[in-house]
Amino acid sequence: MEKALVLDNTGLVVQNNSELSDKLAGSISGISKSLQQIAEFVNKINGNSPDDQNEEDASDDYDSKTNSINVQFEGKTLDIVTNPEMTIASIRKT
Repeated sequence: MEKALVLDNTGLVVQNNSELSDKLAGSISGISKSLQQIAEFVNKINGNSPDDQNEEDASDDYDSKTNSINVQFEGKTLDIVTNPEMTIASIRKT
């Protein structure tokens, strides 16, 4: 898996692949959907899902074993894996 951006637990960028990051940033129409799904992912982890429907939607993309989420848009998949040490985001063609 190619890593687009690696952050440590303080949000400091540890590694940045600008080509992949630019592809992610350039997908304007997918970013809004991605942010919504990421918010659902965070709510799922924190147990704060506003209603059962959102929890079901989030659980489809959330893998509790790896603590990760996969968001699909425009033929690409954004993978986010988080743990106490760092958060890794990557983008790949699907």
